[in-house]
Amino acid sequence: MLEFLLLTLFAIVTCASVLSLVDSAMGAGHAFVSLQRERALLRQGFVPMPEHAPARLRRALGKAGPHGAPRRLRVRASFANLPPAQRVRGAA
Repeated sequence: MLEFLLLTLFAIVTCASVLSLVDSAMGAGHAFVSLQRERALLRQGFVPMPEHAPARLRRALGKAGPHGAPRRLRVRASFANLPPAQRVRGAA
């Protein structure tokens, strides 16, 4: 029984390895064809165009974030109305 399990495990691992190698070879083949196509275009005088960075559609959020004032300013503002003895964090 143990021999059968080991043989089955070996067969499964072998199949997985072969499938992985075939997948890698197919990907390499596609990359090779793409490089050959680019080389042919360069020989014909075409110049490769670099990919551009995507444009921002909205302006960047500043330190304020999406909800107004920064968190540290909101926290300090919430302690401003307390008496001095209770302004320490963690005080009951």
